[in-house]
Amino acid sequence: MKAMIILLVLLLRHFGQAHAEKTARNEFAGNPVEVITEGQSVITEDSYLEFNNYSFEEASEVTNAEAPSETSSWELRKQNDDVFIYQRWVEAEPGRKARELYAEILVKSTPDQLAQIIRNEKYGTEWLSMADEYKVLRENSDLEWYAYSKFDFLPALRFDLVTRNEMKFSSDKKSVSIGISGQPGYLPEDEKYRRLSHFEGRWEFVSTNGSHSRIRYYMFSKTKPFLPRWVSDPFVFSEMGNCVSNVKKIAERL
Repeated sequence: MKAMIILLVLLLRHFGQAHAEKTARNEFAGNPVEVITEGQSVITEDSYLEFNNYSFEEASEVTNAEAPSETSSWELRKQNDDVFIYQRWVEAEPGRKARELYAEILVKSTPDQLAQIIRNEKYGTEWLSMADEYKVLRENSDLEWYAYSKFDFLPALRFDLVTRNEMKFSSDKKSVSIGISGQPGYLPEDEKYRRLSHFEGRWEFVSTNGSHSRIRYYMFSKTKPFLPRWVSDPFVFSEMGNCVSNVKKIAERL
């Protein structure tokens, strides 16, 4: 994955410089506020990624996330084998919209078993496959902990993320959720890394028939993209799918 990112950056620099510079000027200088209309929510397959899981791009808000329904604004954006990825656009600030995402998959496991995979530090860089480092900074209880992730692609593409994680069980014990909120001020910033200023997410593990569960992973960030969407989107969707697929792989081997 890192090699692909490096290759893309080099290709952009040497062969697509005019396009890249024009896009960069629009994204980072000429248009400091990104305006997106509702009609732009359908985007071609090779159009984007924003480093939210990597602005972590513009993805999925804990308070806004909801199951898709006939009246909801969620749109099926991508399907790959047994992974489904949905998106919708919400207002991040006046004049600029950001994208929420969630990925879904079914797995033969229980909600509690799946939640413990996320809770266990040793699996962090396995399910969060693009992270070079994942560690638990502090444990307030079995249900609340602070975690740190580091992403080290290139000198210009180094960033980190600090999150507070809170696990909740439903009264019937048939579902577990883990709310994730960015805590950018929790640790002093490393001058070599860009700290993600905003991130929200949630894991949902819901029992479907006693032996299987549905996994949903939501992400949302108001952080402005590090790269143009036409460059970053393929990686965002890939990583969203990888996160839920990797949790499934871990669960199936335990």
